[in-house]
Amino acid sequence: KGVPSVFISDVLKRLAQAWAESKDKTNPKQKPKYRGKRNKIESVACLSCDGVKTSSNAINVAGLGWVKVKGLSRRYQPETTGRFTNYRLIKEADQFYLQLIVEDFSTPFPQTGLVAGIDVGVKALYTDDVDKSVDPPLYYRRQAIKLKKYQKKLSRQQRGSNKYKKQQVKIARLHAKIARQRRSNNHALSTKLVRTYSKIAVEDFKSANLGRKNKAKETEEGHYLPNGQKLKSGLNKVLKDRSIVTGNRS
Repeated sequence: KGVPSVFISDVLKRLAQAWAESKDKTNPKQKPKYRGKRNKIESVACLSCDGVKTSSNAINVAGLGWVKVKGLSRRYQPETTGRFTNYRLIKEADQFYLQLIVEDFSTPFPQTGLVAGIDVGVKALYTDDVDKSVDPPLYYRRQAIKLKKYQKKLSRQQRGSNKYKKQQVKIARLHAKIARQRRSNNHALSTKLVRTYSKIAVEDFKSANLGRKNKAKETEEGHYLPNGQKLKSGLNKVLKDRSIVTGNRS
């Protein structure tokens, strides 16, 4: 009720796309489910931004009016980056974010003529063909003690109380900080590699498959046998901390 039509059209478009992907015979995906009160929509998008106005530090959002955006003038400059075609508002654990989609007019990096091969690993973030390696930053391990204290305090709170919800937000903010640190480090390393080498060879494998859960082992009597998921969860945590497996929004 009271939701602008520009946001409703985006939700309907995503819903239609989800239904089409679920009916795909070659690669069917899971059917879309109804989002209840505990699983609300966390992002909305405006697909037509012809009349959307912006200033140095704010944007005019449909239904909300002028909304201040921190660092907008530093990251978005219409004279150099061009006019944005659509935008998206995303709610994360710590705050709201604004994504602007613009057409890229930047010039490509100059060709250096150098070629490199990269092997992603666990002990080192990656190792190139001349045996130079980059150590993983281990952002999760740095925050492990603080995260343990937050989770221990959460276990002492009454479930559903205001203190319980506030402590949940603190834990979510800490996880969001770790994800941003990983993403920033990956962008910095990838930019450095692209600037240095003209061609880069990387092993072709799906990193997301490494973080999947083990399949359940069920007997004929209906009982479940140990499938090693407890050990696999510890391995997944190590892989994510080394940015090998990309987690949710990380």
